[in-house]
Amino acid sequence: DLEPFYGQAEGEIGVSGDSDQTLGSPRSTGYPMPAIPQTFLDKAYARALAGTQYEVRATPQGRNSVDRDDRPACCGNASCIPICPIQAKYDATIHLTKAEQLGAKLWTQTVVDRVLVDPSSGRVSGLSYLKYDDPRKPGASASDVVTAKVYILAAHAIETPKILLNSRTD
Repeated sequence: DLEPFYGQAEGEIGVSGDSDQTLGSPRSTGYPMPAIPQTFLDKAYARALAGTQYEVRATPQGRNSVDRDDRPACCGNASCIPICPIQAKYDATIHLTKAEQLGAKLWTQTVVDRVLVDPSSGRVSGLSYLKYDDPRKPGASASDVVTAKVYILAAHAIETPKILLNSRTD
């Protein structure tokens, strides 16, 4: 049921990979870009493994193998950890920039602490947030509520349940 959404996400992120259906799970779509070429070390391992039951294969990854979406192809000669210096590797700043260009506002030093629910409709009515003006001082400097047409809670595996538990209502 979820597989088509993986293809959509891979298209947004820009995933390079070998779309050969015999390499793993069946796919409804191929990867958006061809696999990243083997490195010198990959080729050395491939030669060492020749004639055995093992082979070196490309791992699908969110890194451009060709110029795509205003980002260059991986040059393969820089450190991509923690952030790719030429932005061939996907990271969240790519979609943050796109969202800001469409009018989204990014609030720094601000955290959602509760999801507010309208008791009569049972629908989300707002997000309570805390603002920290000076990270060296304990405690929030302000709190308020923000409302929107659509709410997306994507605060990772620890913060999302914490926010939801803080939001518990009758």
